[in-house]
Amino acid sequence: MTEIPFAAVEQLVGAIDDLPTVPRVYQALISALASPKADITTVAAIVESDPAIAIKVLHLVNSAFFGLSRRTASIHQAVSFLGVEVLKACVLTAHVFDVPRHRVTGMSIETFQAYSLGVGRLARNFVTDPAVKDEAFTAGILHDVGKLVLATNAPARFANVLRAVAHDDRPQYEIECELLGVSHAHVGAYLLRAWGCPILSSTPSRPTTLRAPRGRRRPQCSPRSMPPIP
Repeated sequence: MTEIPFAAVEQLVGAIDDLPTVPRVYQALISALASPKADITTVAAIVESDPAIAIKVLHLVNSAFFGLSRRTASIHQAVSFLGVEVLKACVLTAHVFDVPRHRVTGMSIETFQAYSLGVGRLARNFVTDPAVKDEAFTAGILHDVGKLVLATNAPARFANVLRAVAHDDRPQYEIECELLGVSHAHVGAYLLRAWGCPILSSTPSRPTTLRAPRGRRRPQCSPRSMPPIP
């Protein structure tokens, strides 16, 4: 487990005026699915209650990424084809990647979204336990969400990171720790924890831990003062 340096992250995100909020539809889905009486009709009605999100979800579901044999024009059909957990991931994805293009510095939203969806698919395929395949899909989609938060809300500082990455062989998270005091993984974990996203694990003795794939290098930032906000 890797502990999240919450003090350092809060110092950074405290300077961000527009930190993404968890979608209302996602919160409603979580609440509804806690009931054993929840069914496909209930889930579809919740998503359809927000027309903007519903349109974005349908656009994503009908994209080449999912490769459905025929287009679907209803959320009810989308739930039937993909399942509730994948639909929840689509709601989060539609919300997270819905940012004005002019606010992003140094990265393409379209390319980043396609990459994130690809990682989600790979993560789902790598998991052998059917019970956690959909959770792996969600984790894959959101694994780099911290980069998007930094690119859209702290563009000047993130642009400095990207310029350094282009001329440095070190992993990006090491450069982020050096220049920002935290990595994009820490920022993403902070956001997902604030959302109550189940990708995070929490125990009474270690309430601030983040699941990381075994064998993957984990970002470690020394507990030092954050650089000044420009």
